[in-house]
Amino acid sequence: KSYWYLILLGVVVLVFLFRAFRRGDSGRRLLGTIAMKAPLFGKLTVKGACARFARSLSTLLFAGIPMMDALDICKNLMTNIHFLDAVETARDDVSVGNPLSDTIRRSGVFPPLVYHMIGIGEETGDIEMLSKLADYYEDEVEQTTQQVMAALEPMIIILLALLVGVIVLSVILPLATMYGALDNL
Repeated sequence: KSYWYLILLGVVVLVFLFRAFRRGDSGRRLLGTIAMKAPLFGKLTVKGACARFARSLSTLLFAGIPMMDALDICKNLMTNIHFLDAVETARDDVSVGNPLSDTIRRSGVFPPLVYHMIGIGEETGDIEMLSKLADYYEDEVEQTTQQVMAALEPMIIILLALLVGVIVLSVILPLATMYGALDNL
C-alpha cells in the first residue's frame, strides 16, 4: 500500500520539475521548438502566431499607434518564445531604420508569405496588407484546426474503445472466475 504514496509523490515531483523547467529560458526554447515542429500541432502553432501577429499589428497601426509601440505590444502577445524573440528583434531593427519585412525574413520563424506581404505593404504604404494577411492566416488556422480534429478523432475513438474494453474485462473476468469456482464445488 505504501508504494501508491511513492508513485503519487513521484508524479507531484515530476509536475513541479516540469513547471520549473518550462519557466526557464532553455525550457521555453525547447518547448517552443517542439510546439513548432510537432507533427499535428506544429502548423497550427506557426499559423496561429502569424495570424495573431498580423491582426494585432494591423489593428494597432490602423488605430494610429506608432510602429515601435505597436511592435512592442505585438511582442507581448506572442506565446511562443521564438516568435517573441523575432518580434523583439524586428522592433530593434525597425528602430534603426531597417524594413520590417527584412527583419521578419531573417528571423526564420515566419513563413515566406508573411514577409512578402509585409514587404508589399511597405512598398505601397498600404496597411490593409496586414489585415488581408491576418484574414488569410485566421482562415488557415480554422482549416488546420479542423484537420487536426479529424486526425485525432480516430485516435480518441480507439482510446475510448480500449478504455471501455478494460473496464468490461475487469468486471467480466472476476465473474467468470467466480462461476468457475462454483462449478468446481
